Amino acid sequence: MLLGFIQCEERRTLRGLLRQVAGAGDLAALSRFFAQAPWSARQVAQAWLRRFRNQMIPLVEAAHAHQRACRPKRVGRPKKTVVTGFLVIDDSPHEKPKGKAMEGLGVHYSTTEGKQVRGHSLLTGLYLLLGRHALGD
Repeated sequence: MLLGFIQCEERRTLRGLLRQVAGAGDLAALSRFFAQAPWSARQVAQAWLRRFRNQMIPLVEAAHAHQRACRPKRVGRPKKTVVTGFLVIDDSPHEKPKGKAMEGLGVHYSTTEGKQVRGHSLLTGLYLLLGRHALGD
């Protein structure tokens, strides 16, 4: 939702936001989402992370079991199994050429453009584990 607000070049109405957010459902669902106050972004993120962890724990345990079953029998203590996750971080600015008085607007260096641009600087992280991802802003 936050990224939808930032990338929205048109008026920030529910219909404008709905065009920016993939999988947002219909207009009524988006209206209910914002109407159910108070809600906390921190609580939403914590609930999502808890759900992701609960889904991934059995998959990681199964991957460890598979690695243990497939390793060759050798004398001595076996090596620990490793399930690798990847963390990708991006701090690209999102250019807002028409923005003048937007909240959080600043001038940031864009490596893509090779110059300073007016816009928002966002830090986004993606954690990839066993083909599943956790996205965080």
